[in-house]
Amino acid sequence: MTNKIWKIFCVLTFLLGLKSSTICIPLESDTHSEPSQSLSLGEATVDENVPHDSEIYSSFKGYRVYRLQANSTKAFDALVKLHDEGDLDFWKAPSFRGETDIMVNGNQEKELKDFMGFYKIDNTVLIDDLDTLMNGQRLGRLKSDGKAMSWTEYHYMETIFDWLDGLATFYPELVTLYTIGMTTDGNPLKLVKISVGRKDRHKPGVYIDALYHGREWISASVATWIINELVTAPSRYSTLLKNFDFYIMPIMNPDGYAHSCNYNRLWRKSRKASGTWADFLGCRGVDLNRNFGFHFGGPGSGTIPCSLIYRGTHAFSEPETSAVRDFIYENRNVKWAAYFALHSYGQKWMTPWGFTEVKPVDYDELIRVARIGVAAIESHRGTKYDVGSAPDVLYMASGGSDDWFKGAAGCKYSYTIELPDYGFYGFLLPSWEIIPSANETWFGISTALRSIARMRSYA
Repeated sequence: MTNKIWKIFCVLTFLLGLKSSTICIPLESDTHSEPSQSLSLGEATVDENVPHDSEIYSSFKGYRVYRLQANSTKAFDALVKLHDEGDLDFWKAPSFRGETDIMVNGNQEKELKDFMGFYKIDNTVLIDDLDTLMNGQRLGRLKSDGKAMSWTEYHYMETIFDWLDGLATFYPELVTLYTIGMTTDGNPLKLVKISVGRKDRHKPGVYIDALYHGREWISASVATWIINELVTAPSRYSTLLKNFDFYIMPIMNPDGYAHSCNYNRLWRKSRKASGTWADFLGCRGVDLNRNFGFHFGGPGSGTIPCSLIYRGTHAFSEPETSAVRDFIYENRNVKWAAYFALHSYGQKWMTPWGFTEVKPVDYDELIRVARIGVAAIESHRGTKYDVGSAPDVLYMASGGSDDWFKGAAGCKYSYTIELPDYGFYGFLLPSWEIIPSANETWFGISTALRSIARMRSYA
């Protein structure tokens, strides 16, 4: 049964009142109740109060990830259409210059093979046994309390938030902690300001955020690494802190991240119900990086709730994105010098615009600074990044945060960085890669910022 026929069948079943049909329980649906209590934060121990993994985690037995290479315009256009239909999980969006990664289950695999054969698309199996890889990573994750925050493991949201609270308490001269909003599930949207000097003076701002998509765990680890570097070793970054105030939001999508940690490791979107038939199919949430209000609703954004790139009903329809918008507008006295959105994966440093192939008027300057950052990353341990606008290195995507920060908030140097790796692990980057990835990324960003500071061309 194809995905489309399955969806039609399930909708008809729902409308006829046959809600008990088990065939219509999708992978991403909430088949288990939420834990009755918040996660225990016991230091580096397994929490006995959390259900066993086999009880709470979606199974990915029989799932594979394919890597495709489109060799013709016809094949690339077909891939873009397939991506926008939202029936398959594209780990890497279609790229005419590069590879496209797609996850499929056993039922979808034959259809994908037929598709690749028809369009003569070269392909390889990137991850043959997704379930085994995922289980290995999950069993290696430890939980620790806020005092034991580390970058040798991935951490639950509660651990990260407790750590942020501790930073604000122990470093009041450097750290100001804001809760700029609340999510649908009642989780706080926490943002850290790191600043030296007089509190009543605002230096040009650098805004960094991460974890727009629940499964992109490495992005939050890199963001918290940057926070830790600036707070615990300010003298090392005196030039940056003299020129900029830093505003860092390590978890943009707390609800999606919690769902990824507790139920479905590969959950992407937020978690708000749409109030439509799609909720019954488990199609909850919005792609927050399609929900910003600069050229909202254009190419590369989904129109139906079941799409993994669903843009929402209207611009800033989600509490997460509207909270960012309101915070920026409430701080109009801040001149935003630079913005970095941390995502994974693919090793790309991208500039606006995402909604069109037309380049910003200052594109050459954006590329100049991006190449400085990428060169610094490569010098660190040889990691290579692609540089260019989103349509150049991927393809068009509308409603993104980087476009909004540049086009609406007036931030000159606005970028999206797709973190490591290039696809061997994909979203399942092992914890031993956290420190090397964070180190090189921060080295690239900080080097780029020093170049921006020397130019002083924020307008």
